[in-house]
Amino acid sequence: MDKKPRRDLGGKLALLAFWLFCLYALWAILRYFWVVSAVQPIPGDVHGTFSGKLLDALAGGIVLGGIALVLGAVVWYTRPVDHR
Repeated sequence: MDKKPRRDLGGKLALLAFWLFCLYALWAILRYFWVVSAVQPIPGDVHGTFSGKLLDALAGGIVLGGIALVLGAVVWYTRPVDHR
């Protein structure tokens, strides 16, 4: 009977870390827009404008995306492989 390949403990932990990070990133993005939408801009402040807020969100998204890429690579590397 053929057995389906399964992840080892390290692969399961990597997958759990990836999914937990995805949930954290979603929460952080939603929280950012919730908190920042209530901030009133200070005259002359670049970060208080709409475009400044979008650039700050983009910078945060790039950081979160980079971390997700690293975790995704670890999950892909620890995937179950059938060596027949």
